[in-house]
Amino acid sequence: MLTLNETDRLLEELRESIATLTPSVCYSCARCSSGCVMVEAGCIPHSIIQLFRLGLLKETEKGLWPCCQCLKCDARCPQDARPAMLILALRNLLVARGHAPPKGYIVMLENIVRHATIQPPQEVMNKDFDFVSRATLGLPELGKPTNMDAFRRNLRKIASNLLEAEEK
Repeated sequence: MLTLNETDRLLEELRESIATLTPSVCYSCARCSSGCVMVEAGCIPHSIIQLFRLGLLKETEKGLWPCCQCLKCDARCPQDARPAMLILALRNLLVARGHAPPKGYIVMLENIVRHATIQPPQEVMNKDFDFVSRATLGLPELGKPTNMDAFRRNLRKIASNLLEAEEK
């Protein structure tokens, strides 16, 4: 458990990395959570803010990773507490401190490097129980972004940091 002084120090650390974070203005109205598409997966933005304010950083970890960063919570917050930005900052802080993200994130990064998508193209079953692919549907192959080499280089740097955190 973190003390309040440690929470204040962490908040200062986070402020340096991401704009102005103001979780202290949250009064738990839960408007952010009522619009969150990932609540059922465990991401409850107003709870994450409150746990952070109480210094329970470890307890926030479960709810951080399901967040899809759609920014609905930030848009819905009447106090501008910026829950999505806090979630992103807490993810970064956890990885920097040696906590590994879920294995699915590593797989997703590998797919982005290989295929330029989070999931490789695959055959799917249609309503007639036939397997179809982009080619059988007459769709063009997915194109690769033009600056994919630079993107891959940067992604490899990030991924190597994540893999190092995973090994700890």
